[in-house]
Amino acid sequence: MPALAAAARLMRRGLTFALDLALPRTCAACRHPLAEPGVRLCDECAAGLALSVDGNYCRQCGLDVGPHLLQDRRCTECRRHPRPLVARIVRVGRHRGTLRRLVLAFKREPFHDDLLGGMLAMAFERELSDHSVELVVPVPTPWERRWTRGYQPTELLARHVARHAGVPWRSILRMARVVRPQTGLSAAERERNIRGAFRCGSRWTGPMARRQVRGRVVCLVDDVSTTGATLREAAGVLRDAGAKQVVAAVVTRAALHPGAGPA
Repeated sequence: MPALAAAARLMRRGLTFALDLALPRTCAACRHPLAEPGVRLCDECAAGLALSVDGNYCRQCGLDVGPHLLQDRRCTECRRHPRPLVARIVRVGRHRGTLRRLVLAFKREPFHDDLLGGMLAMAFERELSDHSVELVVPVPTPWERRWTRGYQPTELLARHVARHAGVPWRSILRMARVVRPQTGLSAAERERNIRGAFRCGSRWTGPMARRQVRGRVVCLVDDVSTTGATLREAAGVLRDAGAKQVVAAVVTRAALHPGAGPA
């Protein structure tokens, strides 16, 4: 498997290089032509990215919160839950504008993982370096999406975070059953939809996967979180497998609304 993954990465880089030679360089977010070589975003999207990144947010749920409502870096609602499954969450920014367009483009094409992965790794270092993370685990993608895409976005992001943190990453979590897309579901429906969706390892690799998790501080990696249902479900599986603590790193935190994306 490592050899196949390395070969896939080489092929992807070769394809990217070939496309760069054959096609004009375009903005990673809006696809408009770029005048300067070596840049990834046009001036407008670069300015928009600065508006999407960071901001005041709760370090337990990731939602935007005014600074006057933050206490111990948590919002009022999260302070009512002193022992959460996800001990801390870090995000790159809000799911809007340039950052949202980058995430959506990344779900279609695996050519900007270094850009998003680099930003996520920096957010990890800024917010989670004091948690002594020992293992990075990507949230799994349903197999039909992996099949049609040919890659798993969360794995690409997890690689960057793990490399930057100097710790291993493992695709330990597996889909235990088929789940409906979370888009359009309410918060309660998302909780029900994702319940029991993950397991630690497969039927054959389960014991080894649990040994890798046991007693460790684990960082879950996902591209988008909306209600946090997926992160909580995945964290619960890791805690049941013996993880000492679970934290999470996501590119964006979206607000729940009709037509919202992942959980």
